[in-house]
Amino acid sequence: MQVGIYSSLHYGISFLLNFPMSWLADSMVNSGRFSTVFVRKVFNSFGTFGPAAGLLVLAFAECNTALAVAGMTLGLCMNVGIFQGFKVNLLRDLFDS
Repeated sequence: MQVGIYSSLHYGISFLLNFPMSWLADSMVNSGRFSTVFVRKVFNSFGTFGPAAGLLVLAFAECNTALAVAGMTLGLCMNVGIFQGFKVNLLRDLFDS
């Protein structure tokens, strides 16, 4: 039971984190201060370097289960930035015409 909760933890947090990050990306573009390309690059960097930081935490966790779960969960949850940075290209650029 406990392993199943640990395994599904990042899915729930990623689901909840996706809404504020989408709102933040849209508000950054709609404010006119940031270009669409800049916002995509920032969120794509967040979505790729975040899991790398989580894996670094995981590498030094040794036998600390709580630290390992926290590092893996945070690393996978930071991957949500990929949706605002990379995967939105298909929806916005190809179907925007």
